[in-house]
Amino acid sequence: MRAALAGRWIVGGTPPYGYSLDPQTKMLVINDEAQVVRMMYQWLTDGGLSIRQIQERLNGLDSPIH
Repeated sequence: MRAALAGRWIVGGTPPYGYSLDPQTKMLVINDEAQVVRMMYQWLTDGGLSIRQIQERLNGLDSPIH
């Protein structure tokens, strides 16, 4: 838990969407992907959208999201 709070990711794990790893296994923010995560969070909390509605919005975006 302390490693995660310090921005380090457990070796062998896949970083979450919006992050990548540098050689020292620290998580780095991928700004474009992080913006999508923030947008999804806002849709959920402020907009009250369901997971299904968020999925439909993401599918309607022009840029691919993996």
